[in-house]
Amino acid sequence: MRFFYMQSTGFAGRVVGTAYAINRKPRTCLSRPRLSRLLLQTARRLERVQLECRPYEQVLRRFDREDTLFYCDPPYIGRRAYPRNFAPADYEKLAEQRSRLKARFIISINDHPVARSVFGRFTCRELPVRYSASPKSRRRVTELVFTNYDLRPADPPTIDWW
Repeated sequence: MRFFYMQSTGFAGRVVGTAYAINRKPRTCLSRPRLSRLLLQTARRLERVQLECRPYEQVLRRFDREDTLFYCDPPYIGRRAYPRNFAPADYEKLAEQRSRLKARFIISINDHPVARSVFGRFTCRELPVRYSASPKSRRRVTELVFTNYDLRPADPPTIDWW
């Protein structure tokens, strides 16, 4: 419960180096009963979810079945924000391996010509995203979501982190 509360109230959900702001108004939206409900709802939602921390090639080989959904969030193209960034050949390898899957998959990545070229054989949806942990940020970018199945039509999709 403490970890869930700290993640809910800390800046940008950081685990290390968490920052907090002073708010003189009470935050009733994060009451103990509400946090308990959210934790229970989260546990129920994740009952059948399995998270793996290993090279994606191993995960694909081990769990590739028709009733599996893989979510893949590779390093953003053209950004040096990760300990292990991908080279262009790594994206091509990822796309090739995804094309042979029995399972369904979702890949989310920044809008970049390499992403459109390499993953262009799959179904694509563009999502406008507010790209900041700050609720006041107006900076918007486009995130690309690729799948190997048809996405249902929807209202204009957006992702707002706040």
